[in-house]
Amino acid sequence: MKTIIRKVGLIIMAITTTIFMGACSVLNKDTSDKVCRALNEKYGETFVVTAIGDRLNTDGAKLYVHPADNKDLLFTARINRETGVVDDNYIEEKVNYKVESIVADSFDKRNISVNSRCMVVTKEPLIVENEDYTPVGFKETYNFDHYTLYLVIRQGDFTAADLLAAFENANNSVGVKLVMICYIFEPENYSACVEEMKIYAGMGTTMIEKHSPVSTFNVIAENGVCSVTESELAEKTGRS
Repeated sequence: MKTIIRKVGLIIMAITTTIFMGACSVLNKDTSDKVCRALNEKYGETFVVTAIGDRLNTDGAKLYVHPADNKDLLFTARINRETGVVDDNYIEEKVNYKVESIVADSFDKRNISVNSRCMVVTKEPLIVENEDYTPVGFKETYNFDHYTLYLVIRQGDFTAADLLAAFENANNSVGVKLVMICYIFEPENYSACVEEMKIYAGMGTTMIEKHSPVSTFNVIAENGVCSVTESELAEKTGRS
């Protein structure tokens, strides 16, 4: 008798879980559709949602989104459950993406594989106009000091001199002070970290460090000059 009751309980639990998961899937699709529709009306572009978070015990949901024609340009959108209003940081992230692309190109010229997440840190949230800004123009318009980057670097045959040159070139090309939190990874862990960075726009220290970097260090670059020397970089990274 107890066995029968236990089996019935398991069946009911399985059915309840299936219904709940199905309801969540419908709810997530409905939320995604609403947000993408609102973003399309605002920017005249098509968008894709990669993940949804902050749904439980909040007044809405946070979604990770990218334009349909550029999966690497991740940003966040939040929909208010009561009002249906959608707020986003698309314009800001478009500028951050330009910085990330410039930095990646500077390192690629030194045969160094990197992936980065750029952000602007200010005391008050930026209220951004819908314009196409350059990194320098964005800084001048909103009067902040620097761009902050989480820089993920793939272990390779590069030297400390290569790293230093890449940092300096990136800063010169962006034209704005760069504060870089740098992580060097073995190839396999680098790939795993980068894959996660493709999903979550809010990738930060905790999420990066769980992939076990072999080296971590900070670099500030301004006016083409770095806060560390070649010998200091060699010591921090364990390479000549």
